[in-house]
Amino acid sequence: MKKIILITTYIMTLFVYPLLANNSAQRAGNDPYSRKGLTPLEFQGKDPSLAHASLSICYEVFSLPLAEAAELRRQRISDPELYQRMVDGLKNKTITQETFTVLRSRSGENTASRAISEYLYPTEFESAAIPNSVSVSFASPQVEGKPAPLVDTEKLKDAAPLNSVTGLHTSANPANFETRHTGATTQCEATILNKLMVNLSMSNEHVELAGYTKWGQGASLVKKPLFETQKAHLHTTVRVDKPFLIGTMNRTPNSTLHPDSANKVLYAFVTISLAKP
Repeated sequence: MKKIILITTYIMTLFVYPLLANNSAQRAGNDPYSRKGLTPLEFQGKDPSLAHASLSICYEVFSLPLAEAAELRRQRISDPELYQRMVDGLKNKTITQETFTVLRSRSGENTASRAISEYLYPTEFESAAIPNSVSVSFASPQVEGKPAPLVDTEKLKDAAPLNSVTGLHTSANPANFETRHTGATTQCEATILNKLMVNLSMSNEHVELAGYTKWGQGASLVKKPLFETQKAHLHTTVRVDKPFLIGTMNRTPNSTLHPDSANKVLYAFVTISLAKP
């Protein structure tokens, strides 16, 4: 029995294990995210030549008609080819470039770009009110060099009540404020894995002041701002020098700033390269 086990193990070592290893290598060769052509040191992100490398991170947004965007999606083309279609559309005037931002960063560090305006607005108000009491003072002017008769204060007893005098109402006063950044903000952290791949965590936000809403009436009337916002957050792995589709960042269909937003789609791409010194 021991001889049979030893012979079987010997056959597995000579023929079966090499065959399995070759199959694994072939599968790895077809995998764009494999370690083909890289040493273990490079694959683990420990290539000495990358120790002090910097990254160039390019973020772009394009807008195109809804029907065209849907047709491109149905074709199931690669991200680099889809990006090239965007570039070609710019030349043909069928596509519009909305955003172009470039960030530079060392591997593994946070970086951000902000093109914003600070908008301060009230969030809480003190209600309009009527004063509990009103003080009255009188001055006696001179009439032909003689003091004028004093005002008969007894007649004030017949004055209208305070709550019937609208001019005495105080307006609603702001009691608390908040600040909102309007504009574009891009934040990311890119970590080099090897010469081909980069881990990416990215957050993008576009905020616009769209108008105001009114609450209350009369002296209690207040206005509050309306903001239109598009956000995208992702954690993924990106190939170096290859455009990567983050996703779509569509505006609201009922946008007051962009009335045709329901018929538009915004495609967001990021391209990461090893920065050249």
